[in-house]
Amino acid sequence: MLTAEQARLKARNDIVVYNEIKAIELAIIQAASDGELDVTVATTEMTNGDTAPAYYNEWKGTAPNVILRDRMNQVIASFTKLGYTLDRKTNQGTGDTFVWIAAW
Repeated sequence: MLTAEQARLKARNDIVVYNEIKAIELAIIQAASDGELDVTVATTEMTNGDTAPAYYNEWKGTAPNVILRDRMNQVIASFTKLGYTLDRKTNQGTGDTFVWIAAW
């Protein structure tokens, strides 16, 4: 029988989390090179495209999804460990997706 931790790891889609982290990292590097202290990211799988509203609804609590919550928490934890703040804000252009705001 799998332990709860093993089952959670098996359910995680590591490539989604990896791609999300890498996209935010690239945006941070570009913004920092421009002398900025924060950056808004709205072009990732979690923030844009077909699956983005599901992530938004999980974040807002209107359609709970443990897997999507776990993925977002993994992304946030990755940046928190590095000393960044990573927040979500409703994308005013869509109203049903969010943007990441990374600050340093």
